[in-house]
Amino acid sequence: MPKLRNINPLGAVDLPLIGRSLEAGEEFDCTAEQAKHLLEQAGNYQLATEKKPSTPREKAAPKPPADEPKTSDPTDTDGGAN
Repeated sequence: MPKLRNINPLGAVDLPLIGRSLEAGEEFDCTAEQAKHLLEQAGNYQLATEKKPSTPREKAAPKPPADEPKTSDPTDTDGGAN
């Protein structure tokens, strides 16, 4: 029996197909036939074995501390004179 995860951007949703409501990020069991139809809805459900979508905070690159000098760009070939 497949296990899916609710990744709907709306968060909590009612899912009549399985007869219940789902919280944001909740994993749930369904039949193979139900999974086939739910996975066709891009951005709403994913296989629970896939990595959970990261939050914007996790996606952001860490910033150097203010007292630490910034490193130069190795791809900068004109010495910053743009």
